[in-house]
Amino acid sequence: MAIKCGWAAIDERGLASGGAAGDQKQRSVPDYYGEARVGNWYYFGQTEVFRWRDRNKAKKYAAAIKSLCNNKMVGYDQGGRASLFNQLKANGWDPAKVTAPCETDCSALAGVGVNCVTKQQSVPAYVWTGNLRQLLMNTGLFTRYVESKFLTQDAYLMEGDIINNPSAHVIVALETGSKAVTPKTPKKAAATIAKEVVAGKCGVEPSRSAKLKAAGYTPAEISTIQKEVNKLLGKATQHLTTARVIATSGLNVRNKPTINGSKVLRTLPYTTKVTCYGTAKGQGASLWWRIAKDKNEYVSADWLK
Repeated sequence: MAIKCGWAAIDERGLASGGAAGDQKQRSVPDYYGEARVGNWYYFGQTEVFRWRDRNKAKKYAAAIKSLCNNKMVGYDQGGRASLFNQLKANGWDPAKVTAPCETDCSALAGVGVNCVTKQQSVPAYVWTGNLRQLLMNTGLFTRYVESKFLTQDAYLMEGDIINNPSAHVIVALETGSKAVTPKTPKKAAATIAKEVVAGKCGVEPSRSAKLKAAGYTPAEISTIQKEVNKLLGKATQHLTTARVIATSGLNVRNKPTINGSKVLRTLPYTTKVTCYGTAKGQGASLWWRIAKDKNEYVSADWLK
């Protein structure tokens, strides 16, 4: 059985433009006969498929397209195709907030769905099947496939795939085919992740290691990443006299330069500025800073920048 797809088709009179705003069609089968509709995959001469690199974004995209196809406020009209775009833009790209009659067409629907995921204007209102490839690839969010198996059958399609014929039509896969394989995300190099850690993009321990493990990194790889982090932060902090906390959840101040056997005195919020009155080596950090002139108050320099 064919997978379900979503698209915008034709207005209530069977014409491309000039009809009333919103979906005027009577649906004897739910979602299937609307101006924006959900139906079975079919062949229409498609020549390319665009697949989200991020599977979570792909699921959000498919959900957004399905929501818009199920919304009786959304109709088809090539002349008024920007009205859905404008309404979504005015409401933070939230499909649930399309509450006034509006219009779209197949390419405009595919485009606004991307914006609903990114929550910004990643694809402009003037998208059409002929420039869809350029606009989607410019976002950096997609991989393009042109192999026959993706075009002449639905078995290899995945939820969120955008299926395009540049001279005719575009539809969106809302389900995953029976032979589709989830692509593995290539692992980033340890040095790359270390830079992200230093920039505060990966959270703090122990949640950071847990996330890396869930992403497929081995304990040895996580250890290598930590060594890279220590190198970066050690070099950055050994020659500083002031710095700011980069741990988004805050940085503990301890009475000794060690994790074990020390007492947490307080927690410094993210971006707090501290001054170095001396350094020390101890368990749990590549370097410790004493941040009080006349008191034993230490913080890990690994979370300062």
